[in-house]
Amino acid sequence: MRVPPDKNIYLPYAVWAFFPNVGTRWYIIPLATEAIPSSEKVTGEDGDDLDVVYQLTVGKSALDSISDITLIAAPGFTSYEVINAGFTYAESHRNGLGDAFFIADVPATISNADEVKEFVTDHRFHPSNSGYGAFYFPWINARDQLAKGQNAKVSLPPSGFIAGVYARIDSVRGVWKAPARTEAGILGHQGLTVNLSNMDQGVINLAGVNALRTFPGYGTVVRGSRTASREIEWRYVPVRRMANFPKSSIYDGIQWVVFEPNDEPLWNALRLTIGGFMMDLFRQQAFQSSTPQEAFFVKCDRETTTETDQQNGIVNILVGFAPLKPAEFVVVRLSQKVAKQQT
Repeated sequence: MRVPPDKNIYLPYAVWAFFPNVGTRWYIIPLATEAIPSSEKVTGEDGDDLDVVYQLTVGKSALDSISDITLIAAPGFTSYEVINAGFTYAESHRNGLGDAFFIADVPATISNADEVKEFVTDHRFHPSNSGYGAFYFPWINARDQLAKGQNAKVSLPPSGFIAGVYARIDSVRGVWKAPARTEAGILGHQGLTVNLSNMDQGVINLAGVNALRTFPGYGTVVRGSRTASREIEWRYVPVRRMANFPKSSIYDGIQWVVFEPNDEPLWNALRLTIGGFMMDLFRQQAFQSSTPQEAFFVKCDRETTTETDQQNGIVNILVGFAPLKPAEFVVVRLSQKVAKQQT
């Protein structure tokens, strides 16, 4: 088994792992340490990580200008600095809209469930509790595309494979379906670096890490769908990503309101437009409840948009929905610039 000496080599492997798992589009962001101003360089556990942290900083990243990103990964970069930056960036992407999700790797040297738990509960790992990322364990063995010789294998971080699984489930079932269980089979691999037991899975699952396991008849599958959040509301991957999906879709779909008069006719049009979008999701069984009234709500009126908001050219919209798990409402708040109120 070969472990590449330079973690930068994991990128081509991750791209290769993404597409066999039915991923469709992958943006590669070049890292140029020499382009980072000396005053902004980050000192981490590994000096090579500073360029990754820089590209995961809002206002500096090449990702800032890409609006259709939903998943972010830094394959093989496992320092706390990179992981914290990835979670923070996903929550802040697109000027704070927060429509991305970070797939994190644990270090290749971790070999059992107790070490996984110790890694993610370390005080140096401090993301917010909004659930904008998830961990997966263990690493995955695959055919080495770069090594010479027969039957060469390489140990790879799971993030590239998992991103492909997410993309496949999104396409077939929707972002509200957990990317886990038998549908979330991992393709293009040759086994796992660690074989987890049921007890091991329980240990890392409670720590907020998702297990990868192999079962007769099913192959290797994802056996967990938890974010790293400690808050029940954002504990599950499909809940977090389902909140991201309408938030970004609605934001992109209401850009026509710019410079429209900020009053009841506009608010009514927004309620109809967004309500139609949410009804379409309801018909696809994206929500918990059996009736539209219980499944979602859209509020845009004088309560959400005050007279001060009108004068400042801002319309506020509240959209709530009942996620498939848990059942309580998740509320998303959106604001959009429109024409200022004439006085």
